[in-house]
Amino acid sequence: MKQELRNQIDHISSGSAITSDFSSAIAQLDQSVEELRQKEASAYRSETGGNPEHFESQFFEDQLEQSQAYHQKIDYKSLDKIKSNLEQIRNLING
Repeated sequence: MKQELRNQIDHISSGSAITSDFSSAIAQLDQSVEELRQKEASAYRSETGGNPEHFESQFFEDQLEQSQAYHQKIDYKSLDKIKSNLEQIRNLING
């Protein structure tokens, strides 16, 4: 019994349990973000008439005049950045 407790304490102290829990949480976040990102990508394509590249090639002021499409763009790009940040975190955890 004492040895088992010592092993658990060593496991926790080594950080592997924390790293494992953190990796699991990151994976869950990544999955949720990806689901949202796909929904926002679809909404963004819809708001831009199926051509987000054309929308983004417009002057900023022209994009602002199409406020719904502009807000969809911001939502999508924000989720893209979150996904990228989660990937960087995952890389840091895994070494």
